[in-house]
Amino acid sequence: MAARRSLALLVALASIAPAAQASPAAEVRPALGTRVDWGPFDPPACERGAAVTTIPGTTARMVAGPCGALAPAPTVAGEPPAMLPDCQVPGYDDHCEAWTAPRYDGPWGGDDWPGFGSADRVDTILPTPDGELVIVGGTSTHGSGAAYDADFVEVAYSAETGQPVWTSTWEGDGDRYLAYQASIALSPDGATLYAMGMAAAGDYRYFNYLVAFEAATGRQLWQLVAPGSLNSIATADVRMPDGTLAPRLFMAGLARDPETDLLAGMVAAIDPTPGRESEVLWQRLNPDDQGFGSLFNDLAVSPDGSTVFATGGDWRSDGLRRDFATAAYRAVDGEPLWESHDQLTQPDGFFGNNGANDIVVSPDGSRVYIAGFDPVSGNDLVDPNDSYSALVTVARDTATGEVVWRGDYLGPVAAERHFYFSLFAPLLAVSPDGETVVATGGLGGEGTGTVAYAAASGTRRWGVESKDTSYRFSSIIGFYPTLAMSPNGDRVFVTNPRGMGFSSTSYVTMAYDLASGVADWTARFTTNVSYPAGIAASIDGERVFVTGITKTLDTFVGTSAYTRDSFDIQTLAYAAS
Repeated sequence: MAARRSLALLVALASIAPAAQASPAAEVRPALGTRVDWGPFDPPACERGAAVTTIPGTTARMVAGPCGALAPAPTVAGEPPAMLPDCQVPGYDDHCEAWTAPRYDGPWGGDDWPGFGSADRVDTILPTPDGELVIVGGTSTHGSGAAYDADFVEVAYSAETGQPVWTSTWEGDGDRYLAYQASIALSPDGATLYAMGMAAAGDYRYFNYLVAFEAATGRQLWQLVAPGSLNSIATADVRMPDGTLAPRLFMAGLARDPETDLLAGMVAAIDPTPGRESEVLWQRLNPDDQGFGSLFNDLAVSPDGSTVFATGGDWRSDGLRRDFATAAYRAVDGEPLWESHDQLTQPDGFFGNNGANDIVVSPDGSRVYIAGFDPVSGNDLVDPNDSYSALVTVARDTATGEVVWRGDYLGPVAAERHFYFSLFAPLLAVSPDGETVVATGGLGGEGTGTVAYAAASGTRRWGVESKDTSYRFSSIIGFYPTLAMSPNGDRVFVTNPRGMGFSSTSYVTMAYDLASGVADWTARFTTNVSYPAGIAASIDGERVFVTGITKTLDTFVGTSAYTRDSFDIQTLAYAAS
């Protein structure tokens, strides 16, 4: 699976970040103690067991549950509040962390009020092929107003213990000091880490960048301005005409078509070998078939390195909706092989569908699977009861592009129709034997829907839904469910944000049996406000790594919660079985 996150989303988040972190009014600001600073790391804020607390200034009683999760305390007269012991609540939190890494607090630290300290965001997590490291990539921001700054940040942890091995930051290019990372990818041999993102000067005119690091040490190797606007990168060793293998870094996104002056889906390739990276070997545009513009969100490379596949969307005339668009290119020279366009039923004027979000290739290279969402009716933000959206999975023949099957998932019960939606998140996984395709989607921050299909026929094998009563804000700000397949194909792992509201959210990770869809275990982690962003299985299949951002709400004023903490990167691991 290629690594990516929309740069347009990052621009939006960057523009609201300082305002969203405004401190409370001076007359109600509580006095807080000084937090011990571990340099770029803080100890994981996770207290075992459970305790009852009364929020200062109110009569509300809360239960501090697994790792600090807050839940309303029972109010039955004469009975003590129920305890929620960590990792011991069947079906809710019954799987303990194998390790919890120190929180990454950014190069500046963050012991001031939000808006004046640092805030960190993570987008991707990757284990190295040798199984020694697990690397996360994201962005670290600091300050506000004229003092606002942002850097790419990479953190490598020991896959065995969770202890940090190295950290590396990229501060931008000259006066383009606002650097927002979108995603990372590893070379096939795991020796090089590539980071994709954008950098801007104070005028917020953004340029896309690729930065290469030595994966074992974090040492920067090179940087370059990338062509177009990127949403995804992938690596492969490509067989050349003379029979030799050559490393390639592929990128997908959009660029302006000089013939039409419209935005068009773009795929390009470079040789990432240090000293050769600056030359674009080939670049191809894929204009839409209706003349309104297009983009690519994700790309994948065939197992033999011969073909690059990209998927995304075509704009319609209203400028809001996008149909699915997919194309295939010869990896060695970019020769177009085929393209396809799938019209959706999304109603006029509905904003939100971003075309196909994810693409993966079957292990034998015969099928390519794409996934996205089709809002079939209504508008979830206007009337959730009159809205539903299908999680769409399409299988195509890799040689011809012809549709083999399509599955539209609206929920586990035939009579019900649910609103599945997600932007830019990994949605698909294929079992190592190539027999099962799994897709997942979000339920507006309330949970997830996950469906498995027989890869050959598209027959649904199972569909499940895991749902909590939850605040919906987590979906809007860009945190969605992500999934990973175990190396032996016995389980698929899904993580997503859940909770009571913005002031109490958790990483919720579930392990589904691939044959039946039954949840083998469920794990929750929170420091009061925690949003998972990525999940990966270890190379040996023994562990599952989850990363995201977290902060601790340790001070309450009235019914609102405040903290000196800004968001930190929090990575943890579970035993896979």
